[in-house]
Amino acid sequence: GVLLRAYASTASTSADRSRAIGCVATGIAVGLVIGPGLQALFTPLGEDGVHLLFGWSLTMYKAPALLAAIINICGILLMYFAFDEKYAGLKEDNQSTPLPPADLIAVAICIITRFTQLSVSTNIETLGSAYSMLMFDLSAPEAVSVNSISQAVQGIAAALILLPFLFLDIGKRLKQRTVNIACILGFLAFHLITYPWDFGKYVTVHQEG
Repeated sequence: GVLLRAYASTASTSADRSRAIGCVATGIAVGLVIGPGLQALFTPLGEDGVHLLFGWSLTMYKAPALLAAIINICGILLMYFAFDEKYAGLKEDNQSTPLPPADLIAVAICIITRFTQLSVSTNIETLGSAYSMLMFDLSAPEAVSVNSISQAVQGIAAALILLPFLFLDIGKRLKQRTVNIACILGFLAFHLITYPWDFGKYVTVHQEG
């Protein structure tokens, strides 16, 4: 994702850069929808799966990984044979124009903002299945199915948010600072909603064993 956004920035002009980055981000969001959705489709295979040749079985855990490997191989072939790398507005001669010094404060803020986003995503991906199994008493196959569907819904929501940047080009009318602040506030609201608050006598805790 980082390399795709970097290429979209260098391969587009300043006039259409927000739309180019929105296109890349929308593609990633669509992948977030299709990936978990396909994983949910493999859950009927179960933990035992289908037994194939040489004692190898295709289970609900192996099938998504196998499909991802095949898609990665197809992506490598497309990048090698079909991708034409071009950069918009860059000089192709050997002369270079000196760049002004980087704004270290702005760079640090961008890094912290990106860290916040990836930290939240990593927490959800790492703890989502275990948390759902603990809180809702789900089995392993049920946890895989439920979390796959929830991640697909998350991808749909991300795509709906990014589509206006792609087709309506609202990036020219909205300040990036305002958008980033709104997104960080969304992360804060997510943690406040999902935090295990102490509701006292209104919640009865049941323990097995």
